[in-house]
This record gives sequence, C-alpha cells and structure tokens, in this order.
Amino acid sequence: MFKDISKIMGSTLRVRVLVFFIGQSEVWGNARDVACVLGAPRASVQKELTALVHLRMLRVRKVRGGCLYHIDEKDGLFTPIQTFVRDTLLLMDVDLASIFRTDRNTTLVVASGVITQEPRSSVDILIVSKKPNDKKTERIIKKAEAFIALPIRYVVLEEGEYHDRTQAYDRMLRDIFEYNHRVLFDRGT
Repeated sequence: MFKDISKIMGSTLRVRVLVFFIGQSEVWGNARDVACVLGAPRASVQKELTALVHLRMLRVRKVRGGCLYHIDEKDGLFTPIQTFVRDTLLLMDVDLASIFRTDRNTTLVVASGVITQEPRSSVDILIVSKKPNDKKTERIIKKAEAFIALPIRYVVLEEGEYHDRTQAYDRMLRDIFEYNHRVLFDRGT
C-alpha cells in the first residue's frame, strides 16, 4: 500500500492532475484540457495521465482524436486520497488571496463553489474591481486555476454594479452569500 501511495504521489504535476480529476469527479478530460487549466506542458501532463492510468487511479476511454480520462472511484485508494485532497490541498485561502492582491484594482474577492466545497453555488470566485474588463484579471484567474488545479467559474463586477446588485438582492450574489463562502480579502468596497 505504501508503495502505491508513493507512486501515486510521485511528482508535483501528478498530484495536481489527480486534484484536477478529484475536484470534479464527474468530468472526463483530455490532456489538452488538463494542461490548459494547470498551465503545464501538454507532453508532461500526458505522461502523468498515462502513469495514473497504469496505477489504476484514472480510467481511459478512446475517442476519435485522442483519449478521455476520468477518475476511477472504484479504486480502493480513491476515498482516502479524496479525503486528503479535500482536507489539506484545497484549504489555501491565504495563498489564493495573495494571487488576487497583486491587482490594485481588485477591491473584493469572495470564494465559493468548488473552492469552499459548496456544490450549490454557481460561481467559484466573485471579484469586485475598479476596472472589470482589465486583461490582468484574466491572467490572475489563469494563475489561480493553475494554483488550485481546477477550472474556476468566476464573475467580475465593477464596484457600482456590485452595490446595485447588493441593493436589488440579486440572485447570483444571493447564491454566493447564502451558501458556504469565504471572503479572501476586502479592500473596503
């Protein structure tokens, strides 16, 4: 058993690939999709996917144009590794907040959805910014996706729009704030 765990956790990228599939256990993904979210070279991701298939942590399905991969929930180590990932690797508010603090225009960041393990929320990150259409926000989101090894559903609102939606008791904001959420940082919106 220890040998299997050491092989499964054999490299940083392998753990990140595993987190990608454990965090969204209903998804079938290919090497290109995983590499895009993780910000890693496709060849390296393909190597780790193949290793995880050989270790029986992932299932593979051949389709026209390539292969699709899916977490094998029937594997005996799936539940302990899932518990480990959810309890230790996804609790990183300070690190995630530091990624968003680099943008001086961002005034509020709220985590919900997969980050807080709240399946009912339709948004993973709410960002309130002085400049909502800034390209820097997109780069920060890509960096955050690579950091947590999961795709992020996010919303960027301008400060005025955020206040208007708060006053109107908007459904999207209600979905975020009524369910499990965490304020990563607030610069006084």
